[in-house]
Amino acid sequence: MKVLVALNHPAHYYVFKFTVLNLKNLGYDVIYVIREKDILEKLLISEKVDFIKINEKRQRKSTVFSVVSNGIIELFKQDFNLLKLVVKWKPDLMIGTDIAITHVGSLLHIPSFVFNEDDFEINQLFCKTSYPFASKIIRKSAQLENTATKKCPTMVFKRWLISILLILGRILN
Repeated sequence: MKVLVALNHPAHYYVFKFTVLNLKNLGYDVIYVIREKDILEKLLISEKVDFIKINEKRQRKSTVFSVVSNGIIELFKQDFNLLKLVVKWKPDLMIGTDIAITHVGSLLHIPSFVFNEDDFEINQLFCKTSYPFASKIIRKSAQLENTATKKCPTMVFKRWLISILLILGRILN
């Protein structure tokens, strides 16, 4: 079985480290995918862990428009880069702390288990953009907020996301 583990933050490596080691000992094929964040890449290199980087860190201007527009562009690039990897590698399961695994998993019908250590109130954007697409949500509180799990806009967003990913594919290739 192939398992893709997506990390966003150095602390997330320690959340999955021993699970991944156990899965590998059981014969599972596991890869880490990361986006450039803080010291995550340096940490994985120092731990002698193989990984695939799906996003480069971009310089942002400090205007509100720049932060929002670059964030949206980065999300679509990350989704597209992960989509290319997943189509090639064909994992059976995706787990991690990255929004992109929920989008790509939903599009390709691959189970995605998204982990979130923060409360909904703290991390609303992450919750609203990942929870509707995730197969399973693993978080510290057992109660899910209704606003995070509404499925009604998912189909419209999914069609829109597919269109954007196809356009990005044409532009980037």
